[in-house]
Amino acid sequence: MLHEADLAQIWLQEAKKENTRLKAELIPLCGKLEVKDKRIAQLDELLMLAEQQVQQRYETTPLSSASLITKRSAKFPDPPVFTGEITDRKEMSPKFEPWVLHVHDKLQMNQDHFKTDAAKTAYVFTYLSGNAMDHINSYCAGDSNHFKTSDSVLNALQEIYDDPNRRENARISFRELRQDTKTPFPQFFSKFIRLAQYLQFPEIVLIEDLKEKVLPRMQKVLSESSEDFTTLTKLKDRLICLDSQQRNYFASRQKANIKTETTKKTPISKTGSQFKPKVNTTLVQEVNTTKSTEVPRSTYIP
Repeated sequence: MLHEADLAQIWLQEAKKENTRLKAELIPLCGKLEVKDKRIAQLDELLMLAEQQVQQRYETTPLSSASLITKRSAKFPDPPVFTGEITDRKEMSPKFEPWVLHVHDKLQMNQDHFKTDAAKTAYVFTYLSGNAMDHINSYCAGDSNHFKTSDSVLNALQEIYDDPNRRENARISFRELRQDTKTPFPQFFSKFIRLAQYLQFPEIVLIEDLKEKVLPRMQKVLSESSEDFTTLTKLKDRLICLDSQQRNYFASRQKANIKTETTKKTPISKTGSQFKPKVNTTLVQEVNTTKSTEVPRSTYIP
């Protein structure tokens, strides 16, 4: 039987083990917290530097009447926060490529909002979180000013989040791309030119490819035409016009067919002799026979 002293000793040993385990779990958490605190301090420094540079520029530049009425460009929508993490749908949300394009568009459309590279870099940092932010922090562990431009941040993210099969997938999509009857040409051309620009095909190749990928009825018109399309823009404009004409024609023809079918199904009104009452000929014959057998009243003898 254990004495109270023995029980206390056992409890003390268990407590020490539990304390050691908790400390071991706490160490990496403290490390991550320290890195994030350091990154926040770095961002604060970048923002402060950007504000100082903007303020200095205002102080050193004389204000004219024109500059006083100059307004900043309308705010372009901000991108979503990129985490680089996989969702329950087994895909990255938001996807990396559209997110990068959104960031580029934001910095381009609102250039006057970001006067310096430091301001642009700080802006990109504010739309990173999770695994993506951890990846960027790994570069800054030894040098808090590792990233000098926004492009350098995006390039670092591209190293791990860019799809290595993107070019091959784009090539397959371009090869299989065809316009269908439900898709207007402008919508089809938007996808065509997006893939073409990414694959960087020569314009002369794109002209021939576009002719082969549009609807057969449009191909027929082009083959019978003597027009010489020396530029992709000229061919595109011709196809937009042709597609619109053909769709209007088929729409009007379909409308006419529907009207014709409706007319056929409408009953024709009956007039005149078509509504003459039917005569019961048997009854008429019986009446006539009866009349012929009756004795005239004037010659009737009781």
